[in-house]
Amino acid sequence: MNKLAVRFFAYYFVYFGSLPMFNLFIPIFLKNKGFTQTKIGILLSLAQIIGIGAMPFWANITDKSKSKNNILRLILICSAIAMFTFSKMDNEYSLYILYGLFAFFNCALIFLGDTITLEVADKNNLDYGKIRLGGTLGFSVFAIVAGKIASIKLDYVFVAYVIMIILSICVLSSLPKVEGHGTKKNKGNIALLLKNKNIRIVLCFNAMIFITIAFYNSFFSIYFNELTQDSLLMGLAFFMAAFMEIPFLLKSKYILKKMGPYKLMMSGLVITSARWIIMSFNFNPYIAILLQGLHGWGFIVFTYVMINYIYNNVPKELRASGQSLVSLSSAAGISGIIGNQLGGYLSDAFGVRNVFLGNGIFLVVVMILLMMFYPRDNVVKEDKI
Repeated sequence: MNKLAVRFFAYYFVYFGSLPMFNLFIPIFLKNKGFTQTKIGILLSLAQIIGIGAMPFWANITDKSKSKNNILRLILICSAIAMFTFSKMDNEYSLYILYGLFAFFNCALIFLGDTITLEVADKNNLDYGKIRLGGTLGFSVFAIVAGKIASIKLDYVFVAYVIMIILSICVLSSLPKVEGHGTKKNKGNIALLLKNKNIRIVLCFNAMIFITIAFYNSFFSIYFNELTQDSLLMGLAFFMAAFMEIPFLLKSKYILKKMGPYKLMMSGLVITSARWIIMSFNFNPYIAILLQGLHGWGFIVFTYVMINYIYNNVPKELRASGQSLVSLSSAAGISGIIGNQLGGYLSDAFGVRNVFLGNGIFLVVVMILLMMFYPRDNVVKEDKI
């Protein structure tokens, strides 16, 4: 790995290391504030509702900007300020407002980071999969750290988040500048991308799959907390999920080329469906930790196929807009609204584990639809990343 790749690897390591500092413990933080699971679902889905409007906004600005890096830096700063302020609120309405403000900025961070990385990787013949491995390692390591911090005092994880974002900004400053390619004559427009039938189809499947992943992201900590209240074990569970992405990322280019997107998506669906169903019948925290290992052939598989497809099939002036579509069709967008709001309501009515069972059955239906409607031609023109 050359020096440029190492710098991008470091950015992913530090930024993704910040995610466990709030992602894993916000549901418990809210539960401690007296929120029901329905209210937790509503608040978390607020991020996706805001993201539907905010992601195209940030994508459009970024595609036309002189420096995509500067936009990313601004959003990192604002996200840190909003999350830290959120952690200091006790009033329910203040929590909604501050989380909404945080969501306005935070929704763009991953797809803007990917946009910059993919463009530099393409020009310099870098392996995106191995760079993205930095994110997996960062999340894995700091999931354990976050668990340890939370076991001391839950509020400290939000301070740790701010520190990690500051480090992310420092590393971002060392990355090469990437300009937007949009012009007045050729404006970035997400609607143009949606005219492509294959794009619409793969986005629909991505959205259906990520309804279940959005529920997992928001309610696994509550599910695990019912098995054990050991924060260190919870950190270990998330470490296992992230760490098991490594084998796929090391060989991601080869696997995608060998299997193709259809077979890769189908294999991910089989494993993820089985995972949700087994979780619904499990009452042992150690088995739950082992089941987290199946994450390595689920979330990362679906994400990699979509990122690869969008990058290779949209004009360069629409690349940020294209990556925002991936986010909009995933847990950060429409799927997150359904997964959080409906999932929260159903969890209060039937229990979290029964919702996991329903999610597993739902993915079986998605598999059938995939066999019927998924484009069988080679969706990815050429694996450039």
